[in-house]
This record gives sequence, structure tokens and C-alpha cells, in this order.
Amino acid sequence: MRNLRTTDWWHENEVKSVSWSSSGSLLATCSRDKTVWIWEMQPGNEYECVAVLQGHTQDVKMVQWHPFLDVLVSVSYDNSIKVWADDEDDEWHCVQTLTEADNCGHSSIVWALSFNKKGDRMVTCSCYQDDCTLKIWDTSADLSQPKTGDDHESWRHLSTLTGYHGRIIFSAHLSSEDIIASGAGDDTICLFTEEKIRMVEGPSYRLY
Repeated sequence: MRNLRTTDWWHENEVKSVSWSSSGSLLATCSRDKTVWIWEMQPGNEYECVAVLQGHTQDVKMVQWHPFLDVLVSVSYDNSIKVWADDEDDEWHCVQTLTEADNCGHSSIVWALSFNKKGDRMVTCSCYQDDCTLKIWDTSADLSQPKTGDDHESWRHLSTLTGYHGRIIFSAHLSSEDIIASGAGDDTICLFTEEKIRMVEGPSYRLY
């Protein structure tokens, strides 16, 4: 058994979520201390904290790695979704922040997120009455190599599912078949699938 609290560094409050990268060499953790930590596996089954990511202004609820890129996503009580990647100097930075004001993001606490198998879609959910929504994002842009200027790429909002849950949405998950499952405080589980007909304003989803 390996306890990371026995190292020289550790979170200062409750650890809310953990996630392994696709390679298994990186472990991300997040906490009520408003930080995201990235740990790297070292020889001899040792772990070294290689980055402490500070950008959220409130508790960080969940972290999740992209299915095949070393890109990390965190969601928080500050209503934001942050995307993190490292640069050529192995320094980790926030490469995009998804918010209500700038990206049609959530207006309340973001509770959970999930990628599909291909990594080109992400679903997020919010947990309070003023924003009981699921949001689907196009995550096809490769943010693992941050770019600037005209070459800058970004993830974008595709669709918002609202009116299906009457209380807090605690969890959302995308299946290998791109079916979205959500669970909420109204004692219901909803399943959504994308409509075959493409809408001009973005993809449309229906109850499965």
C-alpha cells in the first residue's frame, strides 16, 4: 500500500477526486483546498508531485484526463471548467477556461464530467436549481500542444440539455456508443442519444 500523504507534499483539505492518465504514469488529484495536483510515477514505485495547479477560486470537485492525450480537465464550485496541459518545458498551464460568460458554460457549480471513447466529446453537469443542465462540448481540438495567435485552437459548446431533471444532477457519463447517462437528486436516471438529423445550431439530443 502506498499513501501519498507520507510524502513531503499533500493537499490541505479533503481530496474530492483522483484520475489516472491514459499512460498510467500521471495521477491527478483535486481538493477542497482549491488546487489540482499532478503526480508522476518514478522508479521504485515512488511518486513525485510535478505540478500544483492553482486557478480555481473555490473547491475543485472532479478531475478527469482526456482518453489519450495528456490533457487534464477540472470542474469546480466556482462554476468553471478548466483545461490543463504542459508546455515544452514540462510546465503545466491552464490552456482554456469554459465559463458561462465566454463559452455558454454553467451558471452554477459544475459537479462532474466525462469524455467519450474517441475523446472528441465531453459532457458536464451542474448541480443546483438555477442550472440543472447537461452540457455537451466539442473537444476535438488538440490542446496538448498549446498554440497562440492565428493557430490557437479551443474546445467549444455544442448543446445544452435542460428540463429533464428537477433537482441536482450529480453525475453524467458518456458510453462507448456516445450515449449520455445522467443521475440526479430527483431519483431518476436519464439516457440521451444524438439525433440523426444535424441542426444548424449544433447537435440535438433526445431521451433514449
